[in-house]
Amino acid sequence: MKRALSLMTLVVFGAVHCGPPPPVVLADVGRAVSADQYDAMIDRWTREAEVLDWGAGIESRLAVTATFFSKEFRRAYVARIATAGTYPADERERMLSGSLRAADSEHEFFVALAAESQRWGQLDRPSAAWRVRLVDAEGREHAPTRIERSRQATPLDRAMFHYWSPWRVVFRVRFPVNDANGNRILPENTRHFTLRFAGAYGTANLRWDVRAP
Repeated sequence: MKRALSLMTLVVFGAVHCGPPPPVVLADVGRAVSADQYDAMIDRWTREAEVLDWGAGIESRLAVTATFFSKEFRRAYVARIATAGTYPADERERMLSGSLRAADSEHEFFVALAAESQRWGQLDRPSAAWRVRLVDAEGREHAPTRIERSRQATPLDRAMFHYWSPWRVVFRVRFPVNDANGNRILPENTRHFTLRFAGAYGTANLRWDVRAP
């Protein structure tokens, strides 16, 4: 019985704020987004979860927060960066065009996590205790194509992602747009998608519900 209890885990899901996160629109409606809307956009496209171990006195095994770089979020992200850097209009357009093209070739998540052991939380290394997958609405899991660790945060980085802290490791995790059969993993009419972190202590599911425009 004690052995069973020691393996019990509690996974806490949620958005950045209390209450269920609102559904998002995955389709790109081409609507312009201003720099002033960035704070609302990062909340809309960010999810967080935590894996707690009951047997260890409710000890946190994993705390993770992730922002999905949808086209809508990319518009807000570029608008805020361009305003902060006082870029001229033509440079802003080049930045936005490049970012939107990137969204057509890969699904990108900005991930910040705190694991029980720093070594176990290094998603870009074989020693990681957590495996990250993108799960589509049909329950199929897709492996990342690239995981890049951010070694050092700039003041702009910290301003853009309020959940970035010295106690967390930060990654850019990228997944393919199409599966091995050439089908889109996240079609615009999908019902939901999940960023899943699975390990020996449990599973953290960061879920985005999707609605029509």
